[in-house]
Amino acid sequence: MLMFCTQCRQTYLPPVSKNNNNFLVVDGFIASGNDSTIITLSRSTPISDSIFSVSESGAQVSVVGDQGEVYFLTDAGNGNYYIPSLSLNSAEKYKLRIVTSNGSAYESDPQEVRASPPIDSVSWEQSAPAPGAVNIYVTTHDPQNNTRYYKWDYVETWLYYSGLQSILEYTNDTLIYRPPADDIFTCWHTRNSTDIFINSSEKLEDDVIFKNPLAQIAAPDDRLLKKYSLLVKQYAIDRTAFNYYQQLQNNSHNLGSIFGTTPSQLKGNIHNMNDSSEVVIGYISAGSISQQRIFIDFSQLNLWPPTSTYYANCELVLLGLNEYQFYLTQGSYLPLYYKSSNGRPVGLWVGSPDCVDCRLHGGTNTKPSFWP
Repeated sequence: MLMFCTQCRQTYLPPVSKNNNNFLVVDGFIASGNDSTIITLSRSTPISDSIFSVSESGAQVSVVGDQGEVYFLTDAGNGNYYIPSLSLNSAEKYKLRIVTSNGSAYESDPQEVRASPPIDSVSWEQSAPAPGAVNIYVTTHDPQNNTRYYKWDYVETWLYYSGLQSILEYTNDTLIYRPPADDIFTCWHTRNSTDIFINSSEKLEDDVIFKNPLAQIAAPDDRLLKKYSLLVKQYAIDRTAFNYYQQLQNNSHNLGSIFGTTPSQLKGNIHNMNDSSEVVIGYISAGSISQQRIFIDFSQLNLWPPTSTYYANCELVLLGLNEYQFYLTQGSYLPLYYKSSNGRPVGLWVGSPDCVDCRLHGGTNTKPSFWP
């Protein structure tokens, strides 16, 4: 029986489509008010490629109003285009216009300027038993019952320290005390959300969204070890945009089981002006943005002992005074501080760069302007 079953098993290699998947992907929002309008352009790649997308550089991007006014965005590189602020007329409609480096022209459908109501609160709670995950929610409402369809994203920032603190710096073959500006012990890491967060009050009498889930952070996680900040941005969108993001959400998260949804072709509101058959991925809306920021301190959480995933295996290494130059020149270690005896240095404590320089974990040692 075993021999029979083994001989009947054959590897099945399904046919892979060779169609062109170099679709233009447009991500962003036309912001009215003090918030910057940021549009990101990229090209999709086949699933077999090692990279997810390729930046679309060298394009001309602008916002065009009903009355013919044109606002040009600045090319910031890596497919990002921005303009600091736009004073848009709520009585007009606006569209995004893109001319790529190869001369192809794209436009979005004209969009109303929708005002987002204020965010009522961004709240969090820690689930039990300890150490439970930290769950973050957003609550909002529109007393005029005009919004109904909401979209959110967020920017998270957290403070963290390196595993080993360095007070010395090796430069020009010499050990000197590290200047405060070159501190590599304290860092802040900032990251944008990548999931889709939408909700609707369409079926409710009142236009209220209560404790819509945004983020969940399960311990152990270095984001919670010191201080964590979340800046939530809220957008008012129309029903067509809501349906697009809901379909995108289903295609991204609800596949792979017998009860999952069937994948479908996304149809956004951006079109090639000379080839209506070309697939363009993305949906552009316009309006004001509501924001609210919260901070979560480690002292507020039931997370003990603090556990770092960055620096779980960091160790001190002691080098002799006659050998440290070789290792520091090679970059194998970074200096920490001298080992002394009777007031004289007799060795040098060092550590691996990954344990000493906090910037190697994606952060920066420049304190954000909003940090307390």
